[in-house]
Formats: sequence, structure tokens, C-alpha cells
Amino acid sequence: MRLDNAFHVPVPVREAWDILLDVPRIAPCLPGTVLDGQDGDAYTGRVKIKIGSITASYTGQATVTVTDEAAHTARITASGKEQRGAGRASAQVEMRLVPTDDGTRVEVTTELSITGKAAQFGRGILADVSARLIDQFAANLATEIVAPPAPPEPPAGEPPVAAVPAEPSPPAAAPAPEPVRAAPRPAEPEPFDVLGAVMAGRTRTYAQTAAALLLALVIGLLLGRATRGK
Repeated sequence: MRLDNAFHVPVPVREAWDILLDVPRIAPCLPGTVLDGQDGDAYTGRVKIKIGSITASYTGQATVTVTDEAAHTARITASGKEQRGAGRASAQVEMRLVPTDDGTRVEVTTELSITGKAAQFGRGILADVSARLIDQFAANLATEIVAPPAPPEPPAGEPPVAAVPAEPSPPAAAPAPEPVRAAPRPAEPEPFDVLGAVMAGRTRTYAQTAAALLLALVIGLLLGRATRGK
């Protein structure tokens, strides 16, 4: 199944390419998605989605197979699966950055494969969800780009002058060593509202919704990894 999407970035191609390389910066712009880590040339992540009053989580990975900085194109292999269930999706994705008068047009072509119950899902709603997801990502990214930088921290004041005691104090006991703590797991993402992302009036099954969310995860991961150079 082929899906074609595009979005606008309000900066020149060179700057847009660099911004899309900055994974920590753009990750918060991906609805419902959080990046968990990197393994070589691949990123892993999760997406949390809302289906009415029900939430579900998915895991996935995206790996860059080809990048061409001169042509501003990249090819990505991505996959995702439901954490509690049999839903799966995989995709071969090509992304191309094209200069425009007012910035950059990012074109995304996805060859999507779905297995399990989600394979019954039709192309129409998948296209609706992917378009809505990318539109929301682009809006969030544009806001991030034009937002003013955070103000610098105020300079620290002069350190207080230590008082000299009249008589020496007894030596203090050595403080107990701090316990070693594991690195915290990235925060859970806010769920992406799937039912609000598709056109009203359509009949949806859970399998259809699962397929849409797997696509959302694939797109979210590829946007966070698509232009990462080797």
C-alpha cells in the first residue's frame, strides 16, 4: 500500500535538513511519540494512542538505509508492533526536501505492509490518519522553530563570606555515599487521539484503529530519524 504525504517547514532547505537531524529537538513535536534510545544507526521509540476511553501502546524502530545530503533525500526502513497484541506494520519510506519560496516542502512516500487483523483496514482511513498526523507534526515543528530561545540563567550572586569560628569545630562525619540510580526511562507520551484524527462519520473497528496507530508510529519514528546521516 502506497501513501503520499507532504508538509511545510518555514525555513530554507539547509536549515530544515539540520533541524530534522536534531532528534531531541523534534521528538516532542511528534504526537503521542517518545524516543527511547539509539542502537547503531537505528532509533527505538513508543507511541501511546487514545481510542475513545481506551489507550494502547506500540513500540517500533526506524533505520536509515540511504542518505544523500546533496539531494536532501533519505530512505528509511521502519517497523512497529502492538505491545499487547498481534498488530504489526512495516514500511519502506523515502523522504525528499524541496526548496520553496517560503521555506521547504518535505515529501514523504511510504510503502506500507500490515499483517494480522489490521490487514483488513482500508487505505482511505490510513491516508486520513497519516495526513492528520503529519499536519499536526508540521504545526508543532513550525511553532518550535519560531519560538524565541529560552532566556539565559541569571548570574549567580556573590558567595557569602564564611564566618571563622572562635574555636575549631570537631571533624564532621563523612557523608554516606549517594546510591547509584539507573537512568530514568523517558516519560510516557501523551496519547495521540486517533478517533479525532480521522474524518467523522466513518465506521471504525479496533483492528482499523490499531493499523492507523501502527502507521502513526512508523511515521513518527521516520520523521525523527529520516535525515540522520551516517
